[in-house]
Amino acid sequence: MKIAVDLGNRNIKVAYKKGDKVQIDSFQARFTDEEQQDYSSAEVIEIDGVKYCIEQGNYDFEFNKTEKNYLPLLLTAISRATDEDELEIMMGAPAEHVSGLREVFKQQLLDKEIEFKYKAEKRKIKIKKIGVIGEGFASYFTLPSAVRNVNGNLGIIDIGGRTINIATFINGKQDKVCTLNFGIIDLKNNLLKELKKAGKDYDINTIENLLANGKLNIEEKEKETLIKKIINDTKLYKIDINLYSWFIIGGGAIDIGNILDNYFGKDSIVKDALYTNVLGYYNFMIAKWGV
Repeated sequence: MKIAVDLGNRNIKVAYKKGDKVQIDSFQARFTDEEQQDYSSAEVIEIDGVKYCIEQGNYDFEFNKTEKNYLPLLLTAISRATDEDELEIMMGAPAEHVSGLREVFKQQLLDKEIEFKYKAEKRKIKIKKIGVIGEGFASYFTLPSAVRNVNGNLGIIDIGGRTINIATFINGKQDKVCTLNFGIIDLKNNLLKELKKAGKDYDINTIENLLANGKLNIEEKEKETLIKKIINDTKLYKIDINLYSWFIIGGGAIDIGNILDNYFGKDSIVKDALYTNVLGYYNFMIAKWGV
């Protein structure tokens, strides 16, 4: 069974084949291991006797993905996708981190038998293959062939929670790949700071909830500041945004919205922007390892 998993800082995304169709799924990238009086309403993963309630508790903002306690989230993603016990997994990492993190993920996961419980049912899995591909770069494999094969310059900007990944291509060949060490959570943290100044006892989870329910908004000037920082920092990598046709992806792109068009061209946000990376992982995995 082949499964693609995007271990995002805010959302876990999964892509897998069910029947003749590729399915996608997502859930919040947080959990708590605090003891509960009643676990019946929670999605629970139990590892080594510890119960983790998924989509509860706090996000883990550790920058290095291999140093997170990502196993409860990964096992939840796998369990949602399949009951099979032998798996091939394609994952993502920030574009400039791939070469360093690939071997670490392999050491942590490859050919390991993992026993756990999902919703109180015993499971044992073994990951027979594992691959790691760059975030942003992976979304190239979701673009229509007519776009990928055309002679010209195109670029992909993946606006995530903690990082922004950029990949450029010239005449269908990879040009530059880079990672900027900031993301949409920086804007949300700015909102949190201002509300704390006003005496509010909030955390980043509250900010996300208020934004999702339309009770709080990120101001346009804050969005523009982030966009201008992206444009400025790409210059360190000798990327001139005027030379490319841009495709903007990631949950952060959805948060920022159509103001991106003012800088990167009309309709720059890709449809299903939240899922293009994980679908790219899946497409790359099939091309690399076969069906």
